[in-house]
Amino acid sequence: AALAWVAAVNGAQNMFTRYGTEALGLSQVQATFMLGYFAGPFILLSIPAGILGDRIGRLRATRLGSVGIVLAFLALALQPPGALVPVLFALAGLCWALLMTNSYPILINLAPPGTLGTYTGLWNLAIAVAGLISPPLYGAVVDLLGWAAFFPVGLVFLVLGTWFILRVRATAGTAS
Repeated sequence: AALAWVAAVNGAQNMFTRYGTEALGLSQVQATFMLGYFAGPFILLSIPAGILGDRIGRLRATRLGSVGIVLAFLALALQPPGALVPVLFALAGLCWALLMTNSYPILINLAPPGTLGTYTGLWNLAIAVAGLISPPLYGAVVDLLGWAAFFPVGLVFLVLGTWFILRVRATAGTAS
């Protein structure tokens, strides 16, 4: 799930300035600034997202964030009016905070005793692989299908990540 989520968001972030200038007609400064509508809520809401995960359960918070970011990317893929884009980015940033803040503790809580280092290494591997594969995959899809595929390619990754997290089952309260 983490590999798919990070591939979606990393790919979108890495190519967004180009997407913004070529597809949306923004200046480079405007396109880069637009990413702040995603990053700001993520940064500001990461701690509250962790607190919410403590209260409603990490698995529930992660699933909520995963479904929410899927819906935000779906709306962005449908080419909303320009004024709605910052709102959708802010929603995506909030959802990103929910899922990223709470998903790693789920993994650690599900790790068998004595394997925390191994599971942390697997988490880091998944995040690194996502960072390596997503920009060229995004670029290849956009080269093949055009800018209209920019958010749909991320949407595919996000749906895959959501599919995986919906299959995680808490055991004895460990992943709650």
